[in-house]
Amino acid sequence: MFKFLAKRKEIEKATSTNLFNFVNAKFRSFILNYDWLVYTILGILLATCLIYYIYDQKRISVSRRRRQEIVDASQRVSQQRRPGASYRDHEIFQNVVQTAREYANREHRHTQLKPILNEVKQ
Repeated sequence: MFKFLAKRKEIEKATSTNLFNFVNAKFRSFILNYDWLVYTILGILLATCLIYYIYDQKRISVSRRRRQEIVDASQRVSQQRRPGASYRDHEIFQNVVQTAREYANREHRHTQLKPILNEVKQ
């Protein structure tokens, strides 16, 4: 049994040494032949293309969604104004005209609004 373990250790030692030499040789050829530079440039180029593709697909989907929203909005029934809204608009307009008239009628102010407001008053 001990002979089996001793042989196994020898095989593992020889295999690990061969593996180490193999990896070391591949690593040296990789560094010395400038393959790493080619792979690095290729990786950067690939990453750039992937990022551009993702952002382009996002832009296309956003524009497609906006176009669909415009189509949906044009097909929707327009909402009616609540009752009395036109009367409220008229009240707001009257209030604005009255405030502008008061501002124009101040004695220390001479503005261009006075003739226009007098026409509105009539």
